[in-house]
Amino acid sequence: LHGANFRNGNTIPNLGDLANGQDGSSVALLADSASGGTFTNEITPITGGPQILDAQWYDAAASVMLATLIAIHDTGVATVEEVTPTQIRDAIVKTSDTASGTPIAIGVGEFARAADLIAAGTPINFDGASGPLDFDAVGNVKNIVVHWVVENRVFVDRERYDCISAPSCPLIQ
Repeated sequence: LHGANFRNGNTIPNLGDLANGQDGSSVALLADSASGGTFTNEITPITGGPQILDAQWYDAAASVMLATLIAIHDTGVATVEEVTPTQIRDAIVKTSDTASGTPIAIGVGEFARAADLIAAGTPINFDGASGPLDFDAVGNVKNIVVHWVVENRVFVDRERYDCISAPSCPLIQ
């Protein structure tokens, strides 16, 4: 049973048919949502398609940028250079206001809309390429986890575990 590192773009080209039958688990490549579709459409011409953790890294960067805007608004600092890491840490959970936040998807237009909402003091609820960026009680982002198998030199998701909307992740109950 392999981890996420096995599911990278070099595994199948390097192992060929030896990869067939190998299985493992990892976070899902991307969300089954508008944001996941937008991400796929944007990254495919550049990389050939989403690879493991691409969506998560994209979402991490987007969340930090949105949290920086929220920190600027909340603290009233004059420039981005005045924002502290602590202020960004405290603001990052506000990128995912599931109760009253305006839904924000990925993309230039959506980020511009988010910036306007944040400047107006309106809560947002960012839905990233990897899924909703909802945080658990200790600050971890909840994810969809998959069990995959390599079949005919292709990674095939066999099972999906919803660790986002389930009250507790079925993998750790």
